Amino acid sequence: MTFTASLFLASLCFINSHAWIVPQETLVLPRQKATSNEIPSHIRSFWMKRALQALDELVSPCPYEAFGAVIVNHTTYLPHDIGDLICIGANAISTGNPTLHGEMAAINNCTVVLSDPDGHYKLSPPDIQNAWHQLTLYTTAEPCPMCSAAIRWAGFKECVYVRRSLRDRAI
Repeated sequence: MTFTASLFLASLCFINSHAWIVPQETLVLPRQKATSNEIPSHIRSFWMKRALQALDELVSPCPYEAFGAVIVNHTTYLPHDIGDLICIGANAISTGNPTLHGEMAAINNCTVVLSDPDGHYKLSPPDIQNAWHQLTLYTTAEPCPMCSAAIRWAGFKECVYVRRSLRDRAI
C-alpha cells in the first residue's frame, strides 16, 4: 500500500470517528415536493408533528430522549386526503418496562385498537398481521435496534423518522 493510500485511509478513519462532533441539525436539505410513494412532504410533516404531539398527550417522562410515534394508513390516499390515524404511542420506559419505547408503545396500542371487538376495525390476529403491511409508522427519531426489529417483523409498509438518535452518537 502506498503512503498516499495509507494517509487517505487514516484520515478517513479519523473523520468517521469524530463525525459525531458536528450536529446533524445544522444540515440544510433542499425542500422536496413529494416523498416516497408520492405522498407530499407537507403530509409527511403533518404526521411528524402529530408524533411530537403524542409526547404531550401521553406524557412521556423519559429521562433520555422523548420518542413519539403515530401509525397511519395511507392506502386510501387521495390528493386532498392526509391519511387515517390508527394509533399513537410515546416512550414510557419510566414505568419500569424497558421495552416501552415510543414505537413499541404505538405497535401495542395499535394491536389493541385494531382487535377491539367493540371498535371500528374488529380485526382478528391474522388480519392484524396483514394490516401492518399497509401502514406507515412515523417516529420522532431513528428507531433503536429493538424497535427496528419489531417494525421489520411487523412488516410495516414504511417507517419515517426525522433524525438520528443523539444517544447513538456514542456508539
